[in-house]
Amino acid sequence: MTTLSATSPADSPFEMQCREAVSELQASLIHLYDSCGLDPGAPQEAARRFGLNKTLTWTLARLVQAGDPLAAASLVPGRGSIARVVAAAELHGASDAAAARVREAADRFETMANHHVGDRSELELALDSMGVGANEALDLSRRLAFRGNSGIHGVQARTRLLCAIVLPGARPDRIDLAMISGYVGFRRLRPTSLWPLFKVRSWGDPQEPVATVRWQPIDGADPNGILHEFRRGYAAELVETALPGGHEYVLQPGPVGNDGAFDLFRGEVLRNGANRYASDDADERTGELGANITTPVEHLLFDLVAHESLAFALEAETLVFSRIFDQGHATGSGIAERLPITQTPTPLSGRPPAVATPLVPGYAEMFASVVPRLGLDPAECRGIRVEMRYPPLGSTVSMRFDLPDRS
Repeated sequence: MTTLSATSPADSPFEMQCREAVSELQASLIHLYDSCGLDPGAPQEAARRFGLNKTLTWTLARLVQAGDPLAAASLVPGRGSIARVVAAAELHGASDAAAARVREAADRFETMANHHVGDRSELELALDSMGVGANEALDLSRRLAFRGNSGIHGVQARTRLLCAIVLPGARPDRIDLAMISGYVGFRRLRPTSLWPLFKVRSWGDPQEPVATVRWQPIDGADPNGILHEFRRGYAAELVETALPGGHEYVLQPGPVGNDGAFDLFRGEVLRNGANRYASDDADERTGELGANITTPVEHLLFDLVAHESLAFALEAETLVFSRIFDQGHATGSGIAERLPITQTPTPLSGRPPAVATPLVPGYAEMFASVVPRLGLDPAECRGIRVEMRYPPLGSTVSMRFDLPDRS
C-alpha cells in the first residue's frame, strides 16, 4: 500500500487574510486590556470590572490566548459584543487609541468575512470544512450531516463499533485478522427503510488478493456471523445480498423509533489474511484496517487489538477517507481522498485491554467471549482506541501502520 504525503498546499488568500485579521484583533484586545491594567487571561476579573457576561469574557480570554489565529476565528464575538467590551474598557481607563484599534480590527475582520464567505455563519462553516481545530475538525459539519442524513435515509444509530484484532497466523509470514463489528441503538425513522448494515472490505498483495477469500464466522456465531447471545432489542431481519467481489447484509423493513431499536454485532475471522512483513515493493510496506461508515451514527468506537508479538500494529495512525473503497482494493494514496479529520489513537490500559465503555454496553463481556474463540489468550493482547463523533457517512476510517522488515 502507498503511504500518503504529509504535506499540504500553501494557505489560500482567504486563510492568509483571516489569520492576519484575527492576529490584529488579538493584539488590539491585549493592548486594550493592558491600558486598563487588566490581565487578558483573567476572564472572571474582567467580567467583574467591566460588568460583562462571564461567557463573553471567557470567550475573549480563549481568543487572545489562542496560538493559531485561524483556529481562533470562530471565537471572535459579534460586532455588538465587541462594542460592549470597548465601551466598558473606555469607562475603566482605556485610552482612545486602544479603543479605536479594537474597533478598526473588528471592522477589518467583518469585512474579510463578508468578502470571502458572506457572513459569520458561513465563515464558521468554511473554517470547519478546512479541518481547523485538530480533533474537533469538521465537528459542526459532521453534526449537521448526521441529522440531515438520518432524516434523508430514515435510519440512525448511537454507536458504530469495530474491534479489529490482529493475531499470528498459521504461516509465519502471514497474520490472521478478526473483527467484532456492529451497532448500538440502531433504529429506523421510517418503516420502509431497507439498509445495508454490514459490509467488509479487505485486501492482500497483488499476487494473492484477499478479496477472493471469504471471511468466516467465528466459532459459535450464527452462519451470517451474528453473535446471537449479544443481541438486544428488536429481532432485526437481515438478508444477504451479493456484490461484485463480496457481499453485504441488508436490514429489512420494521418498526419505527424505539419500538424497533436494537443492538447487533457480528464476529468474523480471516485466517492468514495479510502480510506480516513488509514487501520489497515500496507500495506494500504498510498494513491497514478500516471501518466503513455506511450508516448515520453519533459515535464511532474503533479499537485495534494485537497479540503482543505483533505490537507494531499499535503504532497505527488514523486516516479518514472521503469514500468507501471496493472490497479487495487498498485505500487511496492521494491527499485528495483524505478528509481533514485528525484523531490520535489512545492506548487501552491493562492486559487484557480494558475495553469497557458506556458507548457499547456489554462490550467487555463480548470481547472476553470472542477472543478465546480465535485461539487467543486475552491476557496476551494490547490495544489502542479511536473515538470519533459523527463520522461522515460514506467515509472509511482507517488505522494504518508500518510493517516490519523480515529479519
